[in-house]
Amino acid sequence: LTLDPHYVHVHMQLIEKRKQMNRSTSSVLAGLGQGLLALLESIRQLSGVISKPYLGAIDGGRKGFGKGIVLGVLCVIKPFVGALDFLTMVSQGVARSTCLGAQAAQRMQPIIAMRPDRVVRPYDALEAQAYSLLSLCEISKLEQQREFYLRHHAVDFHPRRSSKRHSGVVLVTTRRIVFGSLKPFYKVFEVDLERMARVELQAPFTHIILWTWIEMPRVLGSSGAVPNMVMERRIGGDSPQQLKATFEHLRILANQQVETADGTLRT
Repeated sequence: LTLDPHYVHVHMQLIEKRKQMNRSTSSVLAGLGQGLLALLESIRQLSGVISKPYLGAIDGGRKGFGKGIVLGVLCVIKPFVGALDFLTMVSQGVARSTCLGAQAAQRMQPIIAMRPDRVVRPYDALEAQAYSLLSLCEISKLEQQREFYLRHHAVDFHPRRSSKRHSGVVLVTTRRIVFGSLKPFYKVFEVDLERMARVELQAPFTHIILWTWIEMPRVLGSSGAVPNMVMERRIGGDSPQQLKATFEHLRILANQQVETADGTLRT
């Protein structure tokens, strides 16, 4: 726009510095510093209003003088470009600082696990970490208000083709079962409680088999019945003791039983 190759080169260097700033850990002060450099450089270019016609006359006579006047007038635009760069770099510094603040907030402790009785209990880090698996599930706001933590079971396991142990957990809420890992943090699968069919654990106690009902698309011309199929899911683990404890709880849920406070079961 300014028709000045030198200024274009300087401006491109500032843009490259801006990209490097965005890739690095930056702040408001860093953005302010880069923006001031761009603004000062553009103001310095105002000297071209006088120098361009003078240098043009020396190099090209009248034609050079006329071309220098045009370039000198265009130098007036450069401070506006510098001001725009200043605002852009400062805003990027603010955005970068906000982003880093959000990342720092994400590293804070997970929220407390809320139980059906809505009684606030002392903070339990393991419960909260297990409860955070719900953030990986698709839950509407209405469901979230009606879903509460019931229990979780540690099930450490080695994923296929991996020699590193993952800190697995089976989370049980009032609506679903979620199997996943806390370190690293990811979900393996989730199952609605009402879709559970059967649970099995057999020697040598290396995995739990969870049978669940899956609703199938209706066939044209079918009656009011909804077709279903059974899907097998597996919860693998390194510790038979962990798997046995998890199995006992899942078996109660699959049988649609409820464990009372005194340890007895009722349907």
